[in-house]
Order: sequence, then structure tokens, then C-alpha cells
Amino acid sequence: MLDIETTGFGSTAEILQIGIIDGDGYILMNQYIKPTVCELTDTWGHAVEIHGITPERVANCPSLVSVLPALAEITK
Repeated sequence: MLDIETTGFGSTAEILQIGIIDGDGYILMNQYIKPTVCELTDTWGHAVEIHGITPERVANCPSLVSVLPALAEITK
């Protein structure tokens, strides 16, 4: 199962968290992501209310590009 949390719902939304579990319920990835385009501000609006991920939570996290190799390995 793959779950992704984002900064919003539109075409400019960015990924904030990727969660992956296998068929037995084992966590394969639970990674917060620092957005690259969206500012780290409270302008994420309603999305923060839904998933609770604040700009402060992801401010020092890796970018999506830096976690892509691990994501590719898990999903191949």
C-alpha cells in the first residue's frame, strides 16, 4: 500500500510524506519530504488540517529527489 500526503490538492501541490507498507503490514518507507517549490509557510491551507504536517515538521527533511533511489528500489 502506498500513501502520499501533499501540500494541497491542485496541480502545484508537492509531496510532504510517503508511506509504503507491504502485504503483511511491514513498513517499507515512512519518509517526510521537504517541498522544493512551495514555501515553508502556513499557506498550505486546508491540507495541514487534514494530515497535520506543518512546514516546521518538514523544514529539515530530504527532498523528493534525494529519496527517489530508495523509492525506486522499494517499488521495483
